[in-house]
Amino acid sequence: MAWRTIASRCDLRTIELCLTVLDAQSFRKAAEQSLVRQSAISRRVRGLEETLGVTLFERSPRGVRATATGAEFLRAAQRFMGDLERAVIEAREREKALEGHLTIGSYLTLHTGRLTESIAEFAARAPDTSIQFVDSDRATLLSGLRSRVIDVAFLINFESHPASEGRLILWNESIHVAISDRHRLASASVCRWQEIVDEIFLVSRSGSGPDVRAGIEGRFSELGVVPNIQTHDIGRDGLLGLVAAGMGTTVLAESSTNLAPNGVVCLPVVEASEPLRLGAMACWDPLNENPALKRFLDYMRERYPPLPTIPAGRDEAT
Repeated sequence: MAWRTIASRCDLRTIELCLTVLDAQSFRKAAEQSLVRQSAISRRVRGLEETLGVTLFERSPRGVRATATGAEFLRAAQRFMGDLERAVIEAREREKALEGHLTIGSYLTLHTGRLTESIAEFAARAPDTSIQFVDSDRATLLSGLRSRVIDVAFLINFESHPASEGRLILWNESIHVAISDRHRLASASVCRWQEIVDEIFLVSRSGSGPDVRAGIEGRFSELGVVPNIQTHDIGRDGLLGLVAAGMGTTVLAESSTNLAPNGVVCLPVVEASEPLRLGAMACWDPLNENPALKRFLDYMRERYPPLPTIPAGRDEAT
């Protein structure tokens, strides 16, 4: 059949790139958005035009725009991609319902702590539910919730969001600064931001790193200081190793302080004479009808009664 001939030469990635060009009205901007070379996008678009036997875009020094034929084709392609995405989501939901599958995303440590204890207890209660874990940064985890690749994500509530549909505040964690045991503050019991304005802050490019960076920048902007932040492609363990070597400091939640190796001291951060505490929260898509997710959320609500959001820097019993 004719559609099979076209489908064999027209892959989904090419369609996706064409739609990006349509929105950007520029091969250069489409390349930047897609992280693909401009020449590669041009070749793919040209190849598709040759396969279809039509011109999809008019090219000019001012950019590109869809031809009348191209606009009609790309509208149909956009509907097709939307239908395909919905079909994938529905298939995943049906599979999860049959298998009792739950995908949990987080950048919080799973070595020890309340999150690990909660998941372990739920797994014991629901032995027929298979659980998969995803460790990534906030943006990727939230995107995964929207696409249903992830059912529930655990994050630190840096923005002090209130509990709402699709968001559950679970517990508050004190925030610590990890420093070398040779640091001038190593014998102190607490740390204030003003005392470490000249430090080198080490953050990870992935996981909780982007959130940690934003939190440090936000705190220091209130002091009128631009922090010295170094970003590394390593995880929390690697950052703590650099701290132990005296190469800088890093910021971590209370649940991660047990990961600190010999040579590292973790001090709670104090703001306005009170320990800085931020809430750990569970996020999910309220439209996700996965039965395993519902059972898990019911369990988490049972284990953690409603906890009001507190302004950052104010203490509260947990």
